[in-house]
Amino acid sequence: MLFPKYVIPFFVKCKKILVVHDLGFFLPNRIYPLRDIFYIRLMLKPSIKKADHIITVSKHTKKDLVRIMGINEDDITVTYPAPNERYKEIIEEKLLNQIKQKYNLDNPFIFNPSACALRKNVVRLLKAFKRISDKTPHNLFITGGKPNRVKQIKKTVEQLNLQDRIKIQSCIPEEDMPAIYHLADLCVFPSLYEGFGFPIVEAMSCRCPVITSNTSSMPEVAGNAAILVDPYNEKEISNAIYEILISPQLQRSLVDKGLKRARNFDWKKTAKETLDIIEMIGK
Repeated sequence: MLFPKYVIPFFVKCKKILVVHDLGFFLPNRIYPLRDIFYIRLMLKPSIKKADHIITVSKHTKKDLVRIMGINEDDITVTYPAPNERYKEIIEEKLLNQIKQKYNLDNPFIFNPSACALRKNVVRLLKAFKRISDKTPHNLFITGGKPNRVKQIKKTVEQLNLQDRIKIQSCIPEEDMPAIYHLADLCVFPSLYEGFGFPIVEAMSCRCPVITSNTSSMPEVAGNAAILVDPYNEKEISNAIYEILISPQLQRSLVDKGLKRARNFDWKKTAKETLDIIEMIGK
């Protein structure tokens, strides 16, 4: 039986395959909500002991499992996930215009798909954007999240006097996301830690250049198709943003590389690899 998210229930007596997405819950810096940290730390170790095999979503997480949990690497298989099929290269012009009007996106913009979560590093991104805000006409469009998170981010926006340049939109339906990626001139995803990092591949699939972090799994997912930055270095983030915005040639290069890179992630391939593991463990 396949358990897709960290936990195997008690008293399961069949062969068990556990999927572990990341081990950020065990890092010393608290980048996840305390409730989630407590729950995963409590449940993951006994679940791993019960598992006959473990699937994870990146080589980086596999290394974390070996290093933090002491698991034999032969008992772990990496199967990369993929974006939803709605994230694709071509979207109808009519739909793009509808989304532009719906979210009032007439000005050029940079997109940050973060849900304002702590580990997504939005505050440093805001400070990085402040550095170059007078050099570009672009606004920064941030996906929202829970009200308390949005409130904290808006407070920083006010402190930086960026109210007219930052748009935070809560609860964007997923069917609208591909068009937003298409409309954006740049996707900036400077997360502190990811087990995989779906926005990287989603943006690439939608012809959007990407800046992401040089930590955890993100270089592995991005390959050579994104600009990698130190997520703790605001100056480095701002320099990368400005470099891409002023260079159409760099933008085209990142788009072309991104489309090619995104094709490496395919759910049919993931499903086949997962089925192979199930059959192997079931023997």
